[in-house]
Amino acid sequence: MPKFPNKPYFAEIKRSADVDLREIARLAGVELEIIRKLNPGLNQPILYAAHSNTLLVPIEYSAKIQASLSVYKPPKPQRSYTVRKGDTLGEIAARFDVSVKALQRLNGLGKKKLIKPGMKLGIPNAPKPGNWES
Repeated sequence: MPKFPNKPYFAEIKRSADVDLREIARLAGVELEIIRKLNPGLNQPILYAAHSNTLLVPIEYSAKIQASLSVYKPPKPQRSYTVRKGDTLGEIAARFDVSVKALQRLNGLGKKKLIKPGMKLGIPNAPKPGNWES
């Protein structure tokens, strides 16, 4: 067997807010494909803090990516919607071409917290999840 150096290949980066990995890769000058290969559980280029707050990156890029994260400002929802009687998350998501999960994440909704008439919902900027290249 060939000898391999006994040193770590990747580093863990913790993040408490949602991150668009395309933007982080661009800011750090790192190929998105490198981040994608180390994080196969991510099926889209958004790292949602509610789902996972850990990102694996090659150790040689960790300082650049950490620096990029320190200046990264996630876009705020530009749209909002006031829930009307009879609305469902599915209908609202379809109206704004976003996923139900994205609406839930952004607004802290789930099985215990549901929408009610009069509630204001933030609408994510990102369209329904697609592939990493979008």
